Amino acid sequence: MTEQNQQQNAAPRLVLLSSVLGVTGAIHAGIGLITGGNLLAIAIGGLSAVVGLPISKYYRQEYEVTPSQAVVAVGQVFDDWDLALDGVDMFPNMAPAIARRLRPMRSLVLEDDAPAQWMTNDFWSWHTCYIGNSGSHKSVNFKHHADQFARIYGLDSIWGICDSHYDPSEENEIDTWFYGIPREEIPFYKEPEKEFAALRSFYQEFKRRKENNLKAEPMAALFVDEFERAFPEGQIEQAVKMLADIVDEGRKYQIRLFISNQSPKKGRSGLDSGIIQTMTMVLMGETIGDTTVAWPQDLSGAKGKALTGDVQAMMASRPGAEYVTAVIRPGSNCKLSFRGPHVRQLPDRSQEQIKWEFEEGSAMDRLAADAEQAIATGNISSFTALCRALGLHGHMGLDKSDSDRKYKDDRVQFLFETFGGKI
Repeated sequence: MTEQNQQQNAAPRLVLLSSVLGVTGAIHAGIGLITGGNLLAIAIGGLSAVVGLPISKYYRQEYEVTPSQAVVAVGQVFDDWDLALDGVDMFPNMAPAIARRLRPMRSLVLEDDAPAQWMTNDFWSWHTCYIGNSGSHKSVNFKHHADQFARIYGLDSIWGICDSHYDPSEENEIDTWFYGIPREEIPFYKEPEKEFAALRSFYQEFKRRKENNLKAEPMAALFVDEFERAFPEGQIEQAVKMLADIVDEGRKYQIRLFISNQSPKKGRSGLDSGIIQTMTMVLMGETIGDTTVAWPQDLSGAKGKALTGDVQAMMASRPGAEYVTAVIRPGSNCKLSFRGPHVRQLPDRSQEQIKWEFEEGSAMDRLAADAEQAIATGNISSFTALCRALGLHGHMGLDKSDSDRKYKDDRVQFLFETFGGKI
């Protein structure tokens, strides 16, 4: 076992020792109070409990110590004494040896940092904000997040992709949204006005579900790359308000919003830190080292400096690690194997990307088949109900620029022309 692993394993021993100190102190003080024991002994017992139990809680949460690890630590405590006694002639020299063994250290490149060891579907499914400067591979990882979300909930769960900088003619595999799916099959928005319209439509779907208490609707997600640059001037404030409402209550109604930003500063993105803090934060590269940002308490001060050091060590661990290293701060309802911010490595999309298999037949053919199946159930009483059943209720905006066309969305227009007179 390396010295680093020994130090990492020290955390369970510290949890064990501080727990024993706290529990025995509390028991001693309690018995003393009941039996009228010595006041000094009671005070010492109480102080041991007050000090020991919080320390135990801190190391248990900060270093993710499990109950099984604490049990194993019983044997490790005896091992500490054996190590200290080995070759030591004088008793006072034991203390420094034991102290060195009890210095905890966050893991850097250990097996439990592998993405498969800590990621859950909750990570891919909770409102998430990716933040990182140009060159941090923020956008690549953001696209991989969309990939994973769609593989869990299906491509139909993707309400829309807003990416004003995306150029399919210059793409390579790792820069592609849903590699293997033709561009026209993805609800894609590039111009600021259309991106804002997509967000507003998504927000209206959220309000519809909320107002009607619809909690069993299909999952729907909107991805907005470069949120601070996505919308027309003068509309960012309204966009932020919609985002805040969706992030606050969207989870109840199967609504998810994912964004990326180059900077967490409110002056650039318009996003208040209180909004972002409820999302899972993925801080790419050395973003955490920006001292000009008003980070949340658990990302600032001494903790921020420690995280910066861990990021630098992780990035230097192997070639390519700089593109997948991130500080992960789980959102308020995102269930991961850890709480609070930790340095982790994301999946390497260049190695793990799986090409989507595009089904034969046009999208409209599949849409027609789905519509026929929905109508056959007998539960469709109107064209609006049909669009709602197919997840297109929020795309029924009218096209006022064309007198021969009724709906802006090609899919809704196709459904109207094919089934509008049959319902």
